[in-house]
Amino acid sequence: MRYRRAAILGSILCLVVIPPTDAALPPYVYAQARDQATYHLQIKVTDVTPPAKTPGECETSGEVVRIFRDRSGTLRLGDRLAFAVSCSRRGDPRIVGGVLWTDYDALMRARYLEAFLNRENGRYRIALWQSRIIEAPTDAPVLGPTSAAPPGDPGARAASDPYEGGMRLYNVKQDRAEERCPDQSLIGGRLRRCSTRY
Repeated sequence: MRYRRAAILGSILCLVVIPPTDAALPPYVYAQARDQATYHLQIKVTDVTPPAKTPGECETSGEVVRIFRDRSGTLRLGDRLAFAVSCSRRGDPRIVGGVLWTDYDALMRARYLEAFLNRENGRYRIALWQSRIIEAPTDAPVLGPTSAAPPGDPGARAASDPYEGGMRLYNVKQDRAEERCPDQSLIGGRLRRCSTRY
């Protein structure tokens, strides 16, 4: 009886006191969102309106410059779109969940984005945070081909990493390393020089 109470109390304390380190969705869920999105576009950013407080939704508008997929058949080059991009600043409080945050400062400087979008209730929405800041329009997609197959599926192809290029979860180790040495960053556990790409 005594051991049972101790085990229960220990379990409760672990749940309350020890926060989860990364609570992202499995990569195949993000891949599924890309595969099922109505639109896959590259957009010239014309305006970014920051939220009152970060982390939050940066209202972004732009002009379509590349169309890789348009299942509705309604978009044309030059069409103007508006949508929200989940953005956060370094040092913002950690929010546990599957949100892939776009760096606020990088988004404010961004000239182009590549995004998977859906249209819901007359508004464009990014499919599960699947967008990336890019330097310029490209002939081929930057966010590569994916498979929506869940793990263990024999036909599963490797999905591209959803955390690359402007999407990130809060990373204590990386943020602390950059505070100590702003011209270097910790990537994959190794200290490397910072690049202009995020």
